[in-house]
Amino acid sequence: MPVLWAYGVTTVPERVYRILSQTTNSLTRAGFSHPRLFVDGLSTRLVRSLKARHTALEITSHYPKVGAFASWTLALHELRLREPLADYYVIFQDDILVCRNLRNYLENLTPPDFPEKKWYGNLYTVPSNYELLGTDSFPPRTHVGWYPSDQFGRGALALLFDNQAAETLVTSHLFAQWARCPGRGHKAIDAAVIDSLRREGYREYVHNPSLVQHVGSVTTMASPTRPPSTSFPGEQFDALSLR
Repeated sequence: MPVLWAYGVTTVPERVYRILSQTTNSLTRAGFSHPRLFVDGLSTRLVRSLKARHTALEITSHYPKVGAFASWTLALHELRLREPLADYYVIFQDDILVCRNLRNYLENLTPPDFPEKKWYGNLYTVPSNYELLGTDSFPPRTHVGWYPSDQFGRGALALLFDNQAAETLVTSHLFAQWARCPGRGHKAIDAAVIDSLRREGYREYVHNPSLVQHVGSVTTMASPTRPPSTSFPGEQFDALSLR
């Protein structure tokens, strides 16, 4: 049976006329050709202009602005409600590049890729997680594929969940209460995800090489800007060559 996907891109009005097209073009080459756009702070007046620029994409607008964490959370809830039987869910940030044929590569995930039944994937490998390779407790630097991260949950640029992980996250008590956290309730999506899923026995996995690159200088996630991945092989790299 075909793998059923549900995926989207979170953005803000200031970005839709600058960097967003670069991201959606890269996603198209990766096989994610029709992401739903989740635009935080998009007024009715601007919807028509945005649809004219991205005619093939469906758009969900939040107005007035709800903030980074709420926008991301509402995106995941909506994707699950629209496609409750999806095999995988992915939420991308609006300033990334991805490897070519990434979707086909991910559709061929096998149990050995994730020895643990409870996992979620971070498609962006932060430099500190790449440096884990070659230590005594992790695979050698020559390892190609998935491996456990340092479990600090750095980066929410492109997070991959199977159906059970997505359900576990949105029904997590900690995740539901995150908006109440003083100083963190409107940001730190990556921390909210890993802290909530860790309580349910999940581990975050990252990939060597990184499947996603961060190209933005200012994050829309209201979190510290993530550095470029040191292991990203390039937008033209064919992910299928890793199989």
